[in-house]
Amino acid sequence: MLTGLVSGESFAKVKGVVESLLEELGIKEIEIKPYQLQKTFYGKIFHPSRRAEIIFKNNSLGIFGQLKKEKVFVFDLDFTQIVKDTNEIKKYQAIPKYPPIIEDLSFVIPEKTYVGEIMKAIKTTSLIIQRVELIDSFEDSRTFRVTYQDTKKTLTDEEVEKIRKSIIDNLKNKLRLKLKGKGEN
Repeated sequence: MLTGLVSGESFAKVKGVVESLLEELGIKEIEIKPYQLQKTFYGKIFHPSRRAEIIFKNNSLGIFGQLKKEKVFVFDLDFTQIVKDTNEIKKYQAIPKYPPIIEDLSFVIPEKTYVGEIMKAIKTTSLIIQRVELIDSFEDSRTFRVTYQDTKKTLTDEEVEKIRKSIIDNLKNKLRLKLKGKGEN
C-alpha cells in the first residue's frame, strides 16, 4: 500500500494530488466514484460525502477521503495493483513545436454531478484537447482549465472556437451544464 496524508486542503485539491501522482506512475484516465461501503474501516473513518474510490480499467486502485471531524485527507493506494496496471515505459518526448492555447471555462453544475464525468466529457470532445484540470470550485460552479494543442500546426482562434462550442454543447446535452457568464446557454 502507498498511503499519504494531506492537511488543510480541499477535497478537490487532494483529488488533484492523487490524479497527478497516478499520472506520473503511468495511470491515466481514472474514474473517481463515491465510496459507498459504509461498514468497512474507511467507511467508518471518512466523512460520508467526502470520500471516493479510484477506479482504473474496472479495478480499484485505492481510496481517498476526509477524516470525520478533521480537516485532514488520507489516500491509500494499492501499489501492487498500480504496478500491474502500469505497462507504460516512459520515453523521451520532445517539446512541442507549436504553442498550446489555454483557456478557463466555468460551468454551473447541477447537484450530484461528478467532476470526473465532466472532465472526461471535455477531454473526449477532441484529440486536440491535451489536458483538462479543475482549477476552482465555488458553490454550484466549477472552473476547468482546458489546454488545446495540435502536434502538427499552430491552432487558429476559429479552430479552438469550434472545439469550445462542441465542449459547451456536449456538456449541456449530456450533463445539463451551463456555461457561466457568457450567456451562451
